Amino acid sequence: MASAVPFAFYSFILELRPQVHRELAHWRERAMRIPDPLLREGALSSIADSASHSEGAAMFGAFASRERRQAQVKLLVAFQMLADYLDTISEREDVEDVYATNVQLHKAMAVAVGAAEREDYYALHPCKDDGGYLDAIVSTCQEIVATLPSFEVTRELQKVLTSAYGESQALHHMHASEGDAMRVAQTRDEIARHPELSWHEVVVAESSTLAILALLAAAADPHLTASQAEAVQSAYYPYTNCLNIMLDSLVDMPTDRATGDIVLLDGYDSWDEARARLAFLASSSREMLPGIPKRELHEVFIAAMTGYYLSDPNARTGMTSPATAGILDALGPLVRVGTALQGWRASALSQRADGRLSSATRRGANWPGLGRKAPQQ
Repeated sequence: MASAVPFAFYSFILELRPQVHRELAHWRERAMRIPDPLLREGALSSIADSASHSEGAAMFGAFASRERRQAQVKLLVAFQMLADYLDTISEREDVEDVYATNVQLHKAMAVAVGAAEREDYYALHPCKDDGGYLDAIVSTCQEIVATLPSFEVTRELQKVLTSAYGESQALHHMHASEGDAMRVAQTRDEIARHPELSWHEVVVAESSTLAILALLAAAADPHLTASQAEAVQSAYYPYTNCLNIMLDSLVDMPTDRATGDIVLLDGYDSWDEARARLAFLASSSREMLPGIPKRELHEVFIAAMTGYYLSDPNARTGMTSPATAGILDALGPLVRVGTALQGWRASALSQRADGRLSSATRRGANWPGLGRKAPQQ
């Protein structure tokens, strides 16, 4: 990995923060004018919870040329905020059909990336009057996506990824017994394509937005080919997507156990199996990188993501240290550059202590890709 690449990447991180917060301020002002009080509360809550989350998503802006970066960051922040908003307003029990209602809501994501036609996203939701807020976010994404030179190359891949993400979030909000049966049925084809993964890992991989964000970044390359787009998708889905959310579960495990929340690593039969699978996901993520465009930037991004999580004190307890060591061994020198993000994590933890970040941050909202966690096996 050329030494200049990590330096340029982290310089970009420092530069992007002001724009990210300007974008969030714009949408916060827009959200305050939502007529329906519950939708307004959901919008404001999702924005308040996702400042660092949006910064993480905006890192994919480093893949764009300098003249495209401002628009690209605007797109990435809007799309990640869209995912957060939809996940927030999906958390309702007063709907007749939880699955259908939330699938309908999440169709907005496919429309945002230009992979589907507009619909009435709130058709089955009890709250509807958002004053055009959701349409405004979708339109912002659409307008910028339409200018991406290789947008058409990625369209079908994005259609598949956004559909899978929406279904995973919809299933998450169902009663566990009913939802798990549907998850097993709906992941059958994916398990056939990835027999090395369990249905539990496939569901986790589908509930991350990383691959979608990576394709939005790739589409800014005017020379992107169909085979290269598929390689970018494969570099993130399923292995890096799954690793992303499993790392979050690893560092949040003490808090989640204390609060009675789901611990995704409990989906494995034993802690030894969980450690082995984390190492497998890490090594598989690294092995999928050769041959993709701008490989070095993807290496730095995955290293930064991993280093961010593994710099958390909870990754170095008596129980989790062996898992951390296994992940570091699997990634090798790739992850060393990621330790530069320790300062970012320290900043996030300081904000949390000050009460400026809510429970969504505790769930790991400091990194892109995190939807609501999938249930344990």
